[in-house]
Parts: sequence; C-alpha cells; structure tokens
Amino acid sequence: MTIYGMTAALLAGIASALSVYAAQSVSYQNPIRGILTASSLRSSSWNRPTEAASILDSNEIGRKKILIIQLQGHLFFGNVAQLTDNIKATLEQKKGTPAEPWIVIIDFTLVLGMDSSAAQAIGKLKDTMRKRFHIDVAIFVSGSRDGFPCKYDLSHELSCPADPADHDTISKEAALLFGGEAKTEETDGPTNLVHTPRLIRSSRDTGLPIPQNLVCDSLDSALIFAENVLIARKNPCLLEDIAEFREPLTKSNNEGEFYSSDEEKRYAIGLLSNLCPGESLS
Repeated sequence: MTIYGMTAALLAGIASALSVYAAQSVSYQNPIRGILTASSLRSSSWNRPTEAASILDSNEIGRKKILIIQLQGHLFFGNVAQLTDNIKATLEQKKGTPAEPWIVIIDFTLVLGMDSSAAQAIGKLKDTMRKRFHIDVAIFVSGSRDGFPCKYDLSHELSCPADPADHDTISKEAALLFGGEAKTEETDGPTNLVHTPRLIRSSRDTGLPIPQNLVCDSLDSALIFAENVLIARKNPCLLEDIAEFREPLTKSNNEGEFYSSDEEKRYAIGLLSNLCPGESLS
C-alpha cells in the first residue's frame, strides 16, 4: 500500500512539480527581456504635426517620459518575485530624477504563459506603480486580442473597466487620446482596446481625463496612446488637428456623399504639411 498507494502518488507529484520548476527556471532566468524608453522604440504614427513632433522629441516632456518594460517566457510563482522586484528597483532608481517616467508600458507579447500567482502579482504591481511611484498611466500589452495567456481574468483586473453609470467614460474629447475613437470590438485600427477603461483626471493635468490603467492588444497601439497623452499634456488642441486630417473623404453622416473640392484640397494640404513640415504648401 505504501509503495503503490497514496504515498507514492504524492511523492511522484512533488517530483514532477520540482522538475517543472527547474525546467522553467532554466528556460528564462530573467523574465525581463529589456527596459528602454519610447525614444528608442517609437510608434507607427510618425507623420504628426510639427508642434506635436517637437513635444515628443523633447527630453523634458517627450518620449523619454515613457518607460517600456518587455517581458518574456513563462511567468510563474518561481520568478514573479524577481520580476516585480526588478521593476520596483528600476522605478525607485529613476524616481525624483529627470529620467522619472510618467507612463509605463509593460509588454507581455513574448510571454508564453502565466500561472494565477504571477497574474495576481502583476495586479498588485499596478497599484504599487500608481501609489508609490506616482505613475500617471500604466499600459499593459497583452499581445493578443484574446487577452493574456492565463486563466485568471487579468485583462479585467488591469484595465479598471468603466462603470456604465460613469458619464465620463469616453467623451468625444477624451476619445482623441485613442486616435479619434475608443472601441472594444475587433478592428484593424491601431488603437484596439481589450476593455473600455475608466477615465480620471491626471495629477499632471492633461486637459483631458485619461485612464490610470489601460490594456492594449499590441505594443504599437500602446505607444500611440502614450504619445497622445504626452501631446495632450502640452496642448490638447493638437490631437484635434491630428484627428481632423485622419477623417475619411466620405461624410460619415451621409454614406456615399463626398466632400467638396475645396474640402478635399484642405484635407490634402493638411496631409502634405504633416509629411513636409516647415514647407509652405498654401
């Protein structure tokens, strides 16, 4: 009974668990692939107006205020403490310095799997970044429209979904931060959200309500949103200019009705001025 019964099964289970732990530890000893700023990894939205581009290029208020943390491999109880400790140490080192980030993007695109303990630890890290390090916006990139690679509903935990009774959920002005619209359904656009977030007023006034936490399905959409937040902090009107010249040439209210020749000319000049900053095109 002792050799072939419950005791043997328990010993076999312990041995299997230790083997899995050892294999996962060897695969990726460091779950953090890299830490860099958005000045090194920019979004695909490169044709911004001159003033917006100068804001993003600034060392004081630009892309250097966006910190990107790329994760990799399997996240589980054996390495999640190392992960969170390293992120906290990095933020502590930058706190109170010119390199202190306002926005943090944590990219899970290369993460193959997570257990529930790792997922819950990431949820606690979200609160720590806001309360201890005063991060304005924390953006989590799932890498998939299906969410994070775990059974735990981490997307819901991280995004702080909006309350239907909250009238300031996605206003017309706040939607500019998302590139003109905020949608949760699957689209081919660059700003697809896993959940519509709750919006709040930032301690560093942007002039627009912004989400403290956001879950995007791609790193590029996260970068576009983060860049828009930086632009809005300086001049929210610039986002209206960007959105205006991204409108289609057909009028949305009347399907099939096109803009006039003068409206098309103004639209074309606006696009060309973005592509050729500093040139007189009027």
